[in-house]
Amino acid sequence: MPDKRNSGGDEPTLTLRILATSDLHMQILAHDYYGGTAGTGLETLAGLIATLRAGVPNTLLFDNGDLLQGNPLADHLADHPAKGRARAHPAIAALNHLAYDAATLGNHDFTYGTAFLARCIAAARYPVVLANARLPGLRGVAPWTLLHRRLVTASGAAHDLAIGVIGFVPPQTAAWEGHAVPGLRTEDVIACASREVPRLRSAGAQVVVALCHGGIAPLPHQPGAENAAAALAALPGVDAVIAGHTHARIPLDGASDHRPGGPAAVVMPGFGGSHLGLIDLTLTRGPQGWAVTAARAELRRPTQTDAPEAPPPGDPEAAAIRRLALPAHGAALRAAARRVGHSEVALGSQLAMLGLDAGLRLVAMAQRWHMRRALAGTAHAGLPVLVAVSPFRAGGRGGPGHFTRIAPGRLTRGDLARLYSFGNCSTAVLVTGATLADWLERAAGAFRTLVPDRPDQPLLDPDFPGYNFDSIDGLTWQIDLSRPPLSPPCGGPGGAAGSGRVSDIRHTGRPIDPEARFVLATNDYRISGVGLYAPLTTGLPVIHRSTVRLRDIIAAYLRRSRRVRPAAQAPFRFRRLPGATAILQTAPSAAELVATTPLPLEVAGMGMDGFLHLRLDLDP
Repeated sequence: MPDKRNSGGDEPTLTLRILATSDLHMQILAHDYYGGTAGTGLETLAGLIATLRAGVPNTLLFDNGDLLQGNPLADHLADHPAKGRARAHPAIAALNHLAYDAATLGNHDFTYGTAFLARCIAAARYPVVLANARLPGLRGVAPWTLLHRRLVTASGAAHDLAIGVIGFVPPQTAAWEGHAVPGLRTEDVIACASREVPRLRSAGAQVVVALCHGGIAPLPHQPGAENAAAALAALPGVDAVIAGHTHARIPLDGASDHRPGGPAAVVMPGFGGSHLGLIDLTLTRGPQGWAVTAARAELRRPTQTDAPEAPPPGDPEAAAIRRLALPAHGAALRAAARRVGHSEVALGSQLAMLGLDAGLRLVAMAQRWHMRRALAGTAHAGLPVLVAVSPFRAGGRGGPGHFTRIAPGRLTRGDLARLYSFGNCSTAVLVTGATLADWLERAAGAFRTLVPDRPDQPLLDPDFPGYNFDSIDGLTWQIDLSRPPLSPPCGGPGGAAGSGRVSDIRHTGRPIDPEARFVLATNDYRISGVGLYAPLTTGLPVIHRSTVRLRDIIAAYLRRSRRVRPAAQAPFRFRRLPGATAILQTAPSAAELVATTPLPLEVAGMGMDGFLHLRLDLDP
């Protein structure tokens, strides 16, 4: 049977389709554990995976990490490990059922410790690869693997190919997760890839796919960079890159075509099952063997709208995923329903980017209570305790449903997960007033630079993650939006020179002394020496480091207090900007808060993307 021929000669060509998930964060079922409604998940992608596989016989399916942590179902499974000869973890069982070809690990896959991760990996019926991390005692993880597949041309001619798959994790993972996985060692992604990709090629790989649990950062590559996917795509020998970690979507609109001589095709499929990544590689066999002669990357979603929907009735793949996960799902829901306290006010993050968030205020109250007890009787017991808190669910890339909204009344364990969705532990550092000023300057980068006499300017920088927007409970300050930020959205080099945006920083109504000392309670991620605040936290004296999750600290505080009434009082104000208004994109439910907020806000309509637009008067 003749091969399909390309237009330039008689060499055979074929299409290799690559499908990928990333940052599922335990969204196996189409259930939003934070809103209690239908959402997205692997369940909603299962039918789409089957359809796209059927369209191209040469199809591989990969997962790019951060699979095992991220919602109350994940926490329940980690806190209640199965005894004896138990079935596979539901996430692993789901990937087994869908016949994934390989997977890598993300930084959050280490959160629950070595023993938990080892049990999960042991049940996987697909190879797990990770090249730039080493953990003594963790078996079943190789730097890379060779997938030997018989691929066919359009005419049906068969060819045996070896596809190399290699995995990478942010090198900062060792700092982020060191408390959970002692002995974890990591190295720079590009330094590792420059060594291992040639080895993979020498072992027989005719195509190399890199599973990079990292995002896109500007070139040239900075050694030790958290997000190295773009540099990896430019590395000789790499043919396709699956990116992740930052929860972005790439390509954002339409498809992206790649030609030989340029960087490899890159796809990043959002998070939580929002999208499926797809790369079609055209392979041509020439005198030097098989080579990629064209590539096309795109994203697919399970529905044609942005609104999350459950899988269609009768979808057999979705039904199979549900059967695997429902027992653990039911147990997690029962555990999440347990009462831990009572709030007399609503807790919501709709206005968190304006500093109005009663939920974050509750987190700060609990953390200050915990820290004062921890420091009692020490040399630091008499110092003022401040608390740095940031919203984890404040829209952004998560969309208009990615907000916290808890009604007044009974608070449950599930509500704590809505308030604090990560498994961070409490930490305290010793800081000066000067350090606090620098901290607030970095947080102020969340806002765009605005100009006077211009209406309805977008307020938020879309590249600034909400979880980086630290508000320091116990201080008040002013932000001048006419000045540019002193640092770029995710840290690193760049930013403006000058005196900065933040002024009039006060503690208990008095201007802070740059030399004054304070205790700053934060979390272990913030002081890990990476990210936006790394230049400030590196070298700071750590005076307390807890192994207790912040969610458990909040639960203990609620059990002690029983009833709480945290006040959503904005700690900062914007300096007057004559003739200017700004638009905040937020959840539709924020419309009901406008009448009660002390800020000069009004509803300005709904956006095409589902966000409510609120108009903020900067010249009240």
